[in-house]
Amino acid sequence: MVTSLMLLGSALVGLQFVDAGPRTKIPLTLAAICVVLFFAVSIVSDHLTGAGFNESVIYHLQTGLEGAAIRDFHGLIWSGAGILTISLGVVIGLIWLTPRYLRTKARLRIPAYAPVAMALLAVAVHEVPRKLVEMRRISTDSEVHISQFKAPEPLAPVPKPVNFVWIYGESLERTYLDETLFPGLTPGLKSLDAESLSFTDIRQYPGTEWTVAGMVASQCGSPLPTVGGPGGSLGAYPVFLPGAVCLGDLLSQAGYQLSYIGGADLHFAGKGKFYRSHGFRDVRGLKELEPVVADNSRNSWGIYDDQLFDIVFQQYQSLRKSSGPFGLVTLTTGTHHPVGNIPARCGDLKYQDGSNPMLNAVHCSDRLITELVRKIRADDPNTMIVIASDHLAMPNGAYDKLEKGTRRDLFMVNWPSHIKPALSTRTAGTFSTGVTVLNLMGYDITKLGLGRSLLRAKPTLAEKHKDFSSLVSSWLPQLTALWQLPQSVDAITIDPQRVTLAIGRQTFPLPVAINLDERGGIKRMAFDNPEVTVDQVVEPLKDEGLIWVDACKNMYPKLGRAVEISEGWCLWRGRTREIGSVDRVRSVSIRM
Repeated sequence: MVTSLMLLGSALVGLQFVDAGPRTKIPLTLAAICVVLFFAVSIVSDHLTGAGFNESVIYHLQTGLEGAAIRDFHGLIWSGAGILTISLGVVIGLIWLTPRYLRTKARLRIPAYAPVAMALLAVAVHEVPRKLVEMRRISTDSEVHISQFKAPEPLAPVPKPVNFVWIYGESLERTYLDETLFPGLTPGLKSLDAESLSFTDIRQYPGTEWTVAGMVASQCGSPLPTVGGPGGSLGAYPVFLPGAVCLGDLLSQAGYQLSYIGGADLHFAGKGKFYRSHGFRDVRGLKELEPVVADNSRNSWGIYDDQLFDIVFQQYQSLRKSSGPFGLVTLTTGTHHPVGNIPARCGDLKYQDGSNPMLNAVHCSDRLITELVRKIRADDPNTMIVIASDHLAMPNGAYDKLEKGTRRDLFMVNWPSHIKPALSTRTAGTFSTGVTVLNLMGYDITKLGLGRSLLRAKPTLAEKHKDFSSLVSSWLPQLTALWQLPQSVDAITIDPQRVTLAIGRQTFPLPVAINLDERGGIKRMAFDNPEVTVDQVVEPLKDEGLIWVDACKNMYPKLGRAVEISEGWCLWRGRTREIGSVDRVRSVSIRM
């Protein structure tokens, strides 16, 4: 980033010695704007992620920000916008309002294209485009090929299925348990750690650095790849990572009742869609919980953790009364950056002098998680409880101290009646946590995606490969196949009873509109969602590549025709410009 700014500065200085006309100034202006915008993106990304521009930034731009606590970042947004405006004004002013005497009196002369060349080089070496290229670079090393990504077989039955509760602590990394950095901060978690099987070297790898990515990593053994799907963002697709085999898929097939209850909006980053797509039938978030909690129960990210845990415990008790085995997953919001969210139940609780809101929030989360675990443990000693961070903490009020420690994710399995307390120093990513939990539950499984059981002697991939982080980055482009996104269309299958349209292995809800190129490739695609609407894609109606399935009563007026069919679904093909009624399952060949 510094190199890029130096090159841009050199280009602006060089402009003073050039008799520059519009042919020089216009491309120089465009390049300079790109550099300034990239610089702004890098600064904002670093404030949000702590790691600059990375996969998490791309992912959240693709899935949308509905449900995010934007107000927590108003200061960053407004200050960033002000600095960006001033910077663009200064740069454009230097280019177009260069004092003439510098050009006429200067003895040094340089070619007119030199400033433009330096500015273009500044664009090329900047962090944002460079990282975009790196994120899409594929490893060709045959010894570390992506074939090491293993999809498991269905679970073989076990004599006595184990009930489990999995608690994700938002950004609650193991570093907070370091007494040399944070003395007395997490007494509850420290006591649980002493009676659990705990893993002290769980590392964060690319594609796992944000909440839903951390959940995918731990439950599916995979980083979460971003992908530029045709016609819209990932948030528009109806199924979340359908090519992955996850903990929920395996356990639901084994007869488990699976529930997810989280305080945040399910729509944000696709968390709700992830759980619904992978074996969870009871999935509840902010909108589902609001009717059953007190009016003052909301923080900027969702339901306060004290009331969330009350609901979680009620659900746990309900599941305990059911006949089959169950799994219950929850996610806190209390320790979300930048300052945390402290509920009324922790109003009397402060860490040291109470001057650091983030550490107060961690101290509170320590109390609430410990209370929940103790309640479950008192009710049933045979329920396995997993306590884990979703990812490492992002920039917050305690970040300077965190960076002085060894940053590791939290992963402990509390089950004193079945597991002898121990500390394991084995090196792994969060990829290995899900398969390890399945092992502890009695299932004979050693591999899940990139995860390897931490209970077996064979090395994990992080132990086997010295630069495992770079390998994961290089595998991400190949793992985009897990989204199973169609890139072209040979045929579609319309099912009016199920209200779906299928393209290959992917199924979409009706209505659907697709614009195809002359080779059948998807240029743009939309479903009934707010990000890219069907109405946007069906325009212009003269496009021969348009394939459109909609309610007949909606389609006729949009085409400027009298309604001939008032019920059911209709198909419009731009090439034939005909409306066809679809009253049963119908497969249509698409030939451009």
